[in-house]
Amino acid sequence: MRYRITTRGKIVLVVFIILVLASAISLLSPSKPTEMVAEIETDQDQSTDTLETDVAEEPENAEEQPLEENETDDLTEENNTTDEVIETVLKDAGARIHFKPDKYELIDTEIKKLDVVIETHALYMDQMIIIEGNINGYPQYDDTEFGMTLSDKRAEVVKAYLIEQGIAKEKIYIFSLGSQKPIQNTSNPTESWKNRRTDVYFKDYNDLEY
Repeated sequence: MRYRITTRGKIVLVVFIILVLASAISLLSPSKPTEMVAEIETDQDQSTDTLETDVAEEPENAEEQPLEENETDDLTEENNTTDEVIETVLKDAGARIHFKPDKYELIDTEIKKLDVVIETHALYMDQMIIIEGNINGYPQYDDTEFGMTLSDKRAEVVKAYLIEQGIAKEKIYIFSLGSQKPIQNTSNPTESWKNRRTDVYFKDYNDLEY
């Protein structure tokens, strides 16, 4: 004897199967979304931790680091020290070139002083050199034509020597002062010879005594 499922029975069976599947899905589905959300939140936390670590380490790995206050102070002190050394060297290079009475030829002992100026200028080639020609004419000449001509020749001969040794003429300024800038206001030969000179110094670094 065979059993036949009627159309109504088929419908009931299908509805039953659907209900069973729906119950099974409802039991399984709540746990999976929760697990997925937990995994996502965990990944986000790990990414945030990694980002914070990278940001914290960035200054150490950056190409240009901001100078600390003490490092800035060290650089300032170093620059100040360098400036002081340069100033001392340029002042010490100043020379007083003396001549024989009424003469303007360079003497060997005075040429050695000019060689110091030349060597110093080779280190600081941007510096200007000032040459001041003087005579010991006080009060004998008092800037007569002879005195002015003589002081000019003394300045020119010093300039010519510096140029001959390689210093550009554009770096040299000369002044003929005659007896306008004496060191000793006296006609005493033992003192007035100090006025018979040409002063050579670097501009803004004149440390010669007057």
